[in-house]
Amino acid sequence: MLNFNPPILYNSTDVVKIFRSIQGYLNSKPFLFQIEGVFRVPGNLTYSMQIIDNILKNNPFISNQYSVNDYIGALKYALTHCELINSQDSDVQQLLEKINSGNTDEGVDAINQFLIQLAHSNDLNKFMACEIIYNYLHLLSHALIFQTRNKMSAENLGIVAGPLFGNLLKCHPNLISMLNNIAANLLSQKMYLNSFEETFSNQIKTMRIVEIKSLEFEREALLKLRDIYADKLLQSQEDIAIDREKLNAKKGKLYLGKFFQEEQLKIAISSKQMKIQILKNDDRVNTLAKLNEIENRLQALKDVDTVPHAQRLLVYSMRRPESTISNRNSVQQNSLQQLAKVKSKTKRRRNKHA
Repeated sequence: MLNFNPPILYNSTDVVKIFRSIQGYLNSKPFLFQIEGVFRVPGNLTYSMQIIDNILKNNPFISNQYSVNDYIGALKYALTHCELINSQDSDVQQLLEKINSGNTDEGVDAINQFLIQLAHSNDLNKFMACEIIYNYLHLLSHALIFQTRNKMSAENLGIVAGPLFGNLLKCHPNLISMLNNIAANLLSQKMYLNSFEETFSNQIKTMRIVEIKSLEFEREALLKLRDIYADKLLQSQEDIAIDREKLNAKKGKLYLGKFFQEEQLKIAISSKQMKIQILKNDDRVNTLAKLNEIENRLQALKDVDTVPHAQRLLVYSMRRPESTISNRNSVQQNSLQQLAKVKSKTKRRRNKHA
């Protein structure tokens, strides 16, 4: 085990969302990979956590406010504070055995095979783990392209990647050096330059179907829970109405001996009102919010055919904010260019007739 045990703050879905947003931004600005010390120089932790918070809350993606190191720091922080895969999983144990053999080439083959197994497992959590690990290697591979400018060789990037992979696998600290070498060899072979969507396009389509079924099952359960809360609210409101009628009927007829009974009725009404407030402000609201989120995700998954062709493979769990915005801006720009051409032709025709 590693010497530290960071708390688990994010689940796989959170980390996928964080990676997609940041990766989309970094890939749209390849010059950021040329900055000296990229991936090695730490970012501002406060800024990195702000980036994560904004992404998870679907707040506007303010890219110019932070440095590339802050964004990469956000990726590292999310990876360090999540549990993508169970360290006791048989696939993980087999991978650790091969890494522990001390043969770098065998370790490289083992990691490649491990990612393929995750992608073809038909387990949504394992598939998300594959996407996250693959995309981190993908970003490191892009940094390696500019190693003459950023001074980050495969060995340097391997030193960055090794401890993170060690934390994900929950392996012994003695294996970190081996993981550094394996990561360096993986990057040197340039196996992860293609995007995750290009490499696993067929499996993405399969997992989209798996997730739709899973979300529909969860939606049915939440709909039943919503109806239960609605019945509880209605019953509580009816009970309060009955108690109020009892209290009103006793008004004007009360004498000192019945004062205590009136106070009991008031307390009972107050207690039920508090229960209704709890139902409205806690579990019921959370249930409705979760139901709304699932409805939106299902809509995105089922409307894949309406998404522009270049974006279809990206929608299997949730839409990518950056990709969607970029695509919308591109369409708007093309429309403006076409409008300008039409105006120009019209103007030339008028001048010719004049």
